[in-house]
Amino acid sequence: MNYLNLWRDLAGKTLLGFRDDGAIEVRSLIFPDGTVQTSAYGEATLSFSDITGRPTTLAGYGITDAGSSMITGGTGVTSKWVSAITGAGACTLSQPTFTDLSAHPTTLSGYGITDASSITGGGAVSSKWVSAITDAGACTLTQPTFTDLSSHPTTLSGYGITDGLAFSIHLPLHSYDTEYTAALADANNLVVMSAAGASTFTVLLNSSVAYLIGTVLAVQQFGTGQITLTPVGGVTIYTPSSLTTRAQYSTIGVVQVSTDVWVAMGDLT
Repeated sequence: MNYLNLWRDLAGKTLLGFRDDGAIEVRSLIFPDGTVQTSAYGEATLSFSDITGRPTTLAGYGITDAGSSMITGGTGVTSKWVSAITGAGACTLSQPTFTDLSAHPTTLSGYGITDASSITGGGAVSSKWVSAITDAGACTLTQPTFTDLSSHPTTLSGYGITDGLAFSIHLPLHSYDTEYTAALADANNLVVMSAAGASTFTVLLNSSVAYLIGTVLAVQQFGTGQITLTPVGGVTIYTPSSLTTRAQYSTIGVVQVSTDVWVAMGDLT
């Protein structure tokens, strides 16, 4: 019988050997004359821990159908994602939070968000409209006043107001030297007529010229010819005396008190 390996336990006087058929033969009671008595033999039963010089990697064992964990440190690791790996390769996972990420975008475009508007400056802003924006995107609104507006109209038309009368600190002058029919632009203005002969100042229906109630039409006789206020059919002008200027430089006028109803005033004859 050939022995592949042979060693002795001198303390127990036991001789062990691996035979070429894979069995272990145990011989004991080594006598002074060198003779050895065989007591037993059988197949070897070894545990994994009995093997010395074991590989420590998948490649060392020739394993090709498993992936490397790529985690340095073995079974005990420090990670926000994996808290432990057992000897059998089982992982204990932990629940990371957003703040656990070592790197994350800081802009809407970085997250691929397309349905939100960015605000320069981050969470706290200086604005008459928004006083603060929280991390969750909630806004704290303030109540601005009219003076907070950086730009605003300065005229009635600029505000789209159509039912108000324009006011001026001076009376615009419209000069004519012939017969004249009042227009919307003459409202609350002064028409100066310098004709040498008698002339008329005609007031049209409100359906033709949409004067507001309270509109004043004023005319001055700058020339030598007298001016007569002349209503068209359907227009009424009440007067305390007449509808004609008294003399050169006289100023007269009418004020609309209801639709198509006017009252004369001024230096009438």
